[in-house]
Amino acid sequence: MKWAILAVLFEVACSTPGRAAPELIGKWSAGQTDPDGVHGTSATWDFRPDGTFEMSGYPPILVKGRWQVTERAPGRLRLQLTEQEMSAPGMDSSRWDDQNDWGDLTDGGRTFRFAGKTLRRAAQQP
Repeated sequence: MKWAILAVLFEVACSTPGRAAPELIGKWSAGQTDPDGVHGTSATWDFRPDGTFEMSGYPPILVKGRWQVTERAPGRLRLQLTEQEMSAPGMDSSRWDDQNDWGDLTDGGRTFRFAGKTLRRAAQQP
């Protein structure tokens, strides 16, 4: 009986989303300027310790969902985003497809390249 309880506790601990990726927890930002030098997009990603995330950006958009790291390699993480729900002003909310891609951590963990985006760790707030 004791072993069964330990096995269940181990399984729960190992399946906790985001638990194994403290290097991603926190806020990250990404941005892109169009060739005209005036227009562009920006986004802030907030990866939370409880396995949820929120991405907000400009043009106005909000995406909420769940995240977890499913594999690791030196300097790389396989990030899975699920249950993604997008909303924007004047639009009905919609479900986004799940993502499961490798990302590269560089620049001492301050840059994360994932799914064609370059995210930079946001400065810590005082």
